[in-house]
Amino acid sequence: MIGVKMNGIVSNNYVSNYTPHGQLAGSGQQSSANSGAEKPTYEPAINVTLSQAAQAALAGEQHGGSAEATLNKLKDLLERLGRSSPLDGDTLAVDLSGFSRGEIFAISSNSGNMFSEEEQKAAQIDLDERRDAALKGGYAVMSVTGSYTDLYESALEYLESAGSEEKKTTSWQAQYNALKQAEKYLDENPGIAPRGIANDPVADYLERTTDGKTSTNDNINGVTDEARKVLDSINDAQGRMDRLSGFGSRALSAIALNTSDQFSNSEAMAAKHEMKSRVRANVQGAFQLAGMSGDPTAFSKRLIAQYSSMSAAEREAGGLDGNYYDAIVKNYETSLRISQAFNTGPSSGGTASLLNFL
Repeated sequence: MIGVKMNGIVSNNYVSNYTPHGQLAGSGQQSSANSGAEKPTYEPAINVTLSQAAQAALAGEQHGGSAEATLNKLKDLLERLGRSSPLDGDTLAVDLSGFSRGEIFAISSNSGNMFSEEEQKAAQIDLDERRDAALKGGYAVMSVTGSYTDLYESALEYLESAGSEEKKTTSWQAQYNALKQAEKYLDENPGIAPRGIANDPVADYLERTTDGKTSTNDNINGVTDEARKVLDSINDAQGRMDRLSGFGSRALSAIALNTSDQFSNSEAMAAKHEMKSRVRANVQGAFQLAGMSGDPTAFSKRLIAQYSSMSAAEREAGGLDGNYYDAIVKNYETSLRISQAFNTGPSSGGTASLLNFL
């Protein structure tokens, strides 16, 4: 949901496809926007020292847990669906959005040499979809602000939300260095898209967008039967409702919208409630992150990114519509105008400009 995966917006595994500016299943990373601004520091009320074993366990939980646990989770999903592979030919055939980014990376990189080639390929497809959904959110912000910097900051924030193992890869490091080069270029050449930077994921995304080859998957029809099978595999009715928190956003949307009439009213209502709860959590996360950025337009930009990274079904299930998007764009424009009025300064008539605006 709005990770904003809030595709990514609060550290949870709700959604696979939310933007770095804020996702339902986001990383919780702070935006790199206005990175030069002074940021507040906080002191914890209580300091707790964990043992090395506890720290290792916590790190494993945050970045997807052990490879064995991830393998068991994948096997359990496939068993519930009566499948032997997550692929149907070269197409991803199951919804993996209930897996954390760390878990998906563990599968794609064959952590512990435990995963088949098909499982690795499926996980890589899912990672590509998550990345492109995040960039889709950043692209939407750029379309409103007219600034390539917003798109590149979105890409950098998504990249930085990766786990420690992913950050060790040469691919991650090459893309990180490319985005840093692009940032420097934009500082010196605002308004001009960076060109010729090797391993630039944004340039690659823009090219694929032009060619219609981005990796997002907005179709929920394929996960409807899957969601029904998973719910049926949970015997206790109350347990089914409790387990909805483990569903990815696409499957939840399928249950909430119930276009195939496969779900009961109580199941659909519970799924809508879960989706709306994630939206609220993502909005709250976006607000908190924006407050640390020093940019008065940051909150609106995060909401624009979150909304745009969601599929139409996810928006509907989460209670968002076109009026919501229009409102957050207007909020961005208002925040920008107020900021500009303040920034004119007394010597250039800043007070008069603000009064005229009001």
